[in-house]
Amino acid sequence: MPYLGDYEDNYATLNFTFTTRTDATDTPAVLAGSPVISVYKGSATGTEKTSAEAYITLDIDFDGKVGLNHVLIDLSADAFFVVAEDYYVVITTGTVGTSRVGTVVAHFSIENRAPMIDIASIITAVITNATGADVATDVVAMKIDTAATVVGVIDNATGADVATDVVAMKAETVLILADTAEIGTAGAGLSDLGGMSTGMKAEVNVEAKDVLATDTFSELAQGAPSATPTIVSALQLIYKMVRNKVEQTSTTLSIFDDAGTTVDHKSTVDDDGVTATRGEIVTGP
Repeated sequence: MPYLGDYEDNYATLNFTFTTRTDATDTPAVLAGSPVISVYKGSATGTEKTSAEAYITLDIDFDGKVGLNHVLIDLSADAFFVVAEDYYVVITTGTVGTSRVGTVVAHFSIENRAPMIDIASIITAVITNATGADVATDVVAMKIDTAATVVGVIDNATGADVATDVVAMKAETVLILADTAEIGTAGAGLSDLGGMSTGMKAEVNVEAKDVLATDTFSELAQGAPSATPTIVSALQLIYKMVRNKVEQTSTTLSIFDDAGTTVDHKSTVDDDGVTATRGEIVTGP
């Protein structure tokens, strides 16, 4: 029993087909015996409408095809057909070798499922903008606004448009390329930093000699010498011990500052008559 669907009120041309078959071979066969079909409303009995009514048509052997039956029902023709109801189409008279009375051949409803939705109205209501313009107008407006936004965002500080900016960038790029070529020619050493030119080597030599022969350093400050000094700090400590005032008592070695008044570094000393020992130098005073 096929469900034909949920129809709107007063639908005029509900039509469908069904096939009658023999019991023995299940082949299509004529619905005989002065056949009648009836339409029942829901669970009600005694109020059904039959194919005797002008608005319910039963066509046996439709289009000359044995066993093919066509039904046409005009739902607008009688107050029997109302919304919020289900209907069943049943053979109430007829045989195919044996009786077919009680065979349900179709089922339909009239506005008794999900509400009928007016899609066009919903689309209009949802996508119409605040000014009431339709979708096409809105799209055109969006394109105009987008173009204005793009220009506003990518304009430079001077207000020039994109084309002007691109031309300016190309001009600047040409100048950069020219400067790069000049560096490669005039400063030949810069084109290959892996190998220094003769002139660059001479400059490095002058600077190195200047550090060794000309630059001066402050005296090493008071404190304990580091176990991992820089070469400058190590040389300063040796120079300070050679140059500055040094005192030694039976227990202490003292190294003074340049003024000879403050002990900057010191260490313990000991002599047991066999071995003389000087401890690690620590900070003074």
